[in-house]
Amino acid sequence: EEDVDGFIKANDRWLGDEAVQTLRSMSAFDQRRVISAGTMSGCRDPVAVIQTRAKKAREMEMELENLAAGKGPLLKKEKPSQAPAPSFDEEAAAMHLYAPPEEVFAWESRFAPPPIEDEDSALVGESPGVGGVVEILKAKYGCSKGQRIRV
Repeated sequence: EEDVDGFIKANDRWLGDEAVQTLRSMSAFDQRRVISAGTMSGCRDPVAVIQTRAKKAREMEMELENLAAGKGPLLKKEKPSQAPAPSFDEEAAAMHLYAPPEEVFAWESRFAPPPIEDEDSALVGESPGVGGVVEILKAKYGCSKGQRIRV
């Protein structure tokens, strides 16, 4: 009980009334688990931190007890599931490799149209504001130094 009071006084700045009530309502073992995890400085939700500390400490103790009893870990960490590797055979590879090209209509194309090259499209200008041209002085925002862009 003295340890709990000392912990509450030391962490009074971060613990609210609800967190103090939560800590006091725990068993003596859980209180010791929370206190042994260290200070509560800077935590945003002290109630959640208190409950999580007690839960993690309980889980760790259970796992240690199981290991000591020779049962193995209680919580087995699952390997992340991976998508099965695609299987290719020679026939599928040949189908993709030697497929005849198809002409796609412009409105079905998924690519941008090629730039139009005119004599008038040279990026030179003296107009300030919209309709003018800017020259990039420093490589930034996906542009390279010296590139000119119409605004």
